[in-house]
Amino acid sequence: MANFNQELQPPIYDRSRSANFERAKKAAASIFSQYCDNCVPVDPLKVARLLGLGVQFTQFRSEISQNILGLLEIGQNTIYVNSELPTNRATFTIAHEIGHFVLHRPWAESQQYDAFWRSPNWARGNKPPEEQEADCFASNLLVPRHILKNFMQMEDDDRALAQAFCVSEDVIFYAKQDVIWWR
Repeated sequence: MANFNQELQPPIYDRSRSANFERAKKAAASIFSQYCDNCVPVDPLKVARLLGLGVQFTQFRSEISQNILGLLEIGQNTIYVNSELPTNRATFTIAHEIGHFVLHRPWAESQQYDAFWRSPNWARGNKPPEEQEADCFASNLLVPRHILKNFMQMEDDDRALAQAFCVSEDVIFYAKQDVIWWR
């Protein structure tokens, strides 16, 4: 098991490339169609298991807990999730780490891989591209836009949609922006 009690240093980010959101969306759609029976809410624990990944909920040290919600330990085929997270946040975190597994496996297997520390000043455009892509993957896996579009014809309340998809209202807000933008 990974040693979460070691002294961790935030990694240095490679800002030389932009996030590839289309690749993340296509990968999420592919995983959704293969493993989710075209049904919502998506169970990321099931998806992880079908991909050969274990999921372990663990209590990180307080200074780590504030900075890392979860991480993929590729050598152990395991996703570690901060056990203090609320359910919706844990769900998104698992889907996010699946995104790293699907999109960034060669990098995750390399010596350059390290957990990304959350930063209070991370705006969407300021996050490392790997984190932006994993967020995009998670959002599109948990809230497939074609299904959200159908739901929005019957219900437009963010709270109700968040409950239907088992995600936060923030995830629904941004997913709805995608649907509205691409109408």
